[in-house]
Amino acid sequence: MKVRQEMADSMNISELTVKQYVKSAIKKLGANNRSHVVGELVRKGIIS
Repeated sequence: MKVRQEMADSMNISELTVKQYVKSAIKKLGANNRSHVVGELVRKGIIS
């Protein structure tokens, strides 16, 4: 996935690490997918 690789490059980590971080965030927030994670983070005021 291009977005995942861009994220990895910008943070100087592997694409697999990004995948694992996203998976962890989805689980911790009880979300269904990445879009749902973003919605939850906005709702909680963590990002705007």
